Amino acid sequence: QIEQFQSRVTAPDNSQIVIVFHPEYDRGSFPHNLQGQIIRKAISVGGAEWNVWGVGQGFSNVLRTGGGGSSIILEGYNYDLLYRYAGQLMTMAGENPRMASLRITGAEPWRNINRMEFFLDMDYQQMALQGVTQAQVFEGLNEKLMYRHGPVINHNHEPVPIILQADNYRQYTVWDMENLPLHMQGRDYKTTGWMALDKRAMGNDIYKFNQQYRLHVSYSFMGPYQLEQRVRDQLVGQMNDILPMGYRARTQTWKWQQDESKHYLLIFLVLIIIFFICSILLESLMQPLAILGLIPISFIGLFLTFYLFGLNFDQGGWAAFILLSGLAVNAGLYILNDFNNFRHQYSGRPHIRLYLKAFQYKITPVLLTVLSTVIGLIPFVVGQREAFWFAFAAGTMGGLVFSLVGIFFFFPVFLRMEREKRNDRSEKRREKREKIEMKREERKDKN
Repeated sequence: QIEQFQSRVTAPDNSQIVIVFHPEYDRGSFPHNLQGQIIRKAISVGGAEWNVWGVGQGFSNVLRTGGGGSSIILEGYNYDLLYRYAGQLMTMAGENPRMASLRITGAEPWRNINRMEFFLDMDYQQMALQGVTQAQVFEGLNEKLMYRHGPVINHNHEPVPIILQADNYRQYTVWDMENLPLHMQGRDYKTTGWMALDKRAMGNDIYKFNQQYRLHVSYSFMGPYQLEQRVRDQLVGQMNDILPMGYRARTQTWKWQQDESKHYLLIFLVLIIIFFICSILLESLMQPLAILGLIPISFIGLFLTFYLFGLNFDQGGWAAFILLSGLAVNAGLYILNDFNNFRHQYSGRPHIRLYLKAFQYKITPVLLTVLSTVIGLIPFVVGQREAFWFAFAAGTMGGLVFSLVGIFFFFPVFLRMEREKRNDRSEKRREKREKIEMKREERKDKN
């Protein structure tokens, strides 16, 4: 029933097996039975994490840390010093209430294994002001929490184990430790504010790239992506001002490789389709070029919008390209179609007047169309900014507004050149006709 299986090992702690079935068995019961056998095998093998999926209900025994989806990378040549700087960065990030689930990992947060420990954090400056040492704190806690096995003594010729324990070690809680006075060196000291028990990750794996140690400070950010990017860049800039030579902080970026040539081919295909449609409608090969000339002018407005307002050009920008290719030609078609109708209807009148007449008739619908489209896109650029829709709406609005420049200035210049060429041809034809008529009259006179 199995056509082939593919094994792929991508890292010392990451591998994958893909099983491909024959077409006549892939919808039967065998894939479900095989998946059940694999799950039983995964349960019986310890010391590894498994993900099994493909048919039916999947299986997973992966216990991850639950760290954030974003991280800042620190790199340096001394691991201990780098870890201290990572702790300093985590403290700086913790001052922002929007950043949660902060932790330090060696690998990427999604690859780090869930290993946690309880960490007793102390404010050594406050301890020094009160004249308390770390050893005295542990001695005071030992009196509250002591539970250990003592020596074995003989009682009635039998060995009896001795257990030393505090009176209330089972009732002493974390809240008591952080809020109630602690007896040390014959005095009671209130530990509120300078001693806390936290649960944090432990046992980071050490990773080295290009002879530099690497640590990730991962976090979860509650807010839009633009605000997260601003806060992250600010933290990276502050850390780079603190870090000595040989150390640096940078952002974790994920870049998916995309074939951008497909986008260019798609825009080129749209231009070809628009050219053929306009050629059929206008019965000309020159006038569609004037229509297509409005498209790059609208693209100039799109580029200026992204540049002047500092926007990120992403998939929304490409979508705005496609939409502008269709919207920018509408205004030109309105005016040019009426111009051609007037030219056939009033063949003896100057073409400039006919164009101005068509422009006067259609400029109001053109302006209303552009204005209504821009107003309809305003909800995408105000309020909560979605990455795709914000770039799409902003680029489309800028391109439509700038396309009016082409309608007012570029479009009539292009048509005037064509009109002059056509007038030159008509003049030559008229002169030929006059010469032919003069020759005919001369022949009649001779006869």
